[in-house]
Amino acid sequence: GWVVFEGRLVRQEDKARLVAERTRRKEEEQRKRQAEKERRRVENERAAQRKRMEEAESRKVTAYVMSQEFVKRKLKAPSSARFPSFTSDDVMVTYNVDTSRFTVVAWVEAKNVFGVYLRISYICTLWPAGGDLWKTSSTVLLE
Repeated sequence: GWVVFEGRLVRQEDKARLVAERTRRKEEEQRKRQAEKERRRVENERAAQRKRMEEAESRKVTAYVMSQEFVKRKLKAPSSARFPSFTSDDVMVTYNVDTSRFTVVAWVEAKNVFGVYLRISYICTLWPAGGDLWKTSSTVLLE
């Protein structure tokens, strides 16, 4: 049998083949659009993560300086505190993307109650809380 399909006279089996091919093409185009949409989403997510990491890298020095302030609050003689330079191998500042927090591991030399300088290692977890304000969830002196 013959049938009219899109203004043309075609055989029944040709119509079925044409319809199946058109459906297959539409499905393939839809898959391609979905794959492109997912690719863009992943690309945007990666770009946002790269930006957060770049911002964190630029704030590591500030995180180190702020950790010193939190450490000084725990010392008997805070004005005697001496810290290594940021570029020292004894200073480690890391950033956790998931929690948006910095962790500083370093040491401080400060006078104890007897006036003797001691070197004490510390770990400080902190984060920027807006403007120049920073907060800490933990500042531990490892005496």
